[in-house]
Amino acid sequence: MRRLAFAVLASAFAISLPLFAEQEAGTRFAVAIERNDAEAVKALLDEGVPVDTFIDYGEHKITPLMKAAWEGDATIVEMLLAAGAKIEDGAHGMPPLQFAASAGKVDMIRFLVKRGANVNYGVKAGGQTALLYAIYGGHVDAVKALIELKADVNAKTKDGDTPLSAAKKGDQEELIAILKAAGAKK
Repeated sequence: MRRLAFAVLASAFAISLPLFAEQEAGTRFAVAIERNDAEAVKALLDEGVPVDTFIDYGEHKITPLMKAAWEGDATIVEMLLAAGAKIEDGAHGMPPLQFAASAGKVDMIRFLVKRGANVNYGVKAGGQTALLYAIYGGHVDAVKALIELKADVNAKTKDGDTPLSAAKKGDQEELIAILKAAGAKK
């Protein structure tokens, strides 16, 4: 009986060990990115830690590229892209550009679009766009940048929201004026 119990525990430990290592790697990525520590990120990549390792935030999981876009660190984003991170991959339907927009990181928005991020990602599926995330956050400069980069000011979500309706719901008069000046209709 003791041998059976030990075998069960050993099996459970062997199965959970890779999961623990992945979680640990995700935490290490998160800490390095939050500290803008490109050398620590490089060390993780050099160790062979996968570039798409998830960073666990409770029920939400994001990639290092999504985290770096949120933080606005172009050096780390460039490093992750060079290591194979995909610019349009994202958890919960939110690629890195949406993270940058929701954080109001104008330089990162421009950086990601220059490297191939689709400024209108989500439009065809009726999903949330970077422009909507910038509006929800009240980030005027991010909204202006996205419009300059050709964000669709009339995109409509499955729920019927548009950039203009989102700005109106938030009583964001400055954004309403910017969107109307850019051609937003509804």
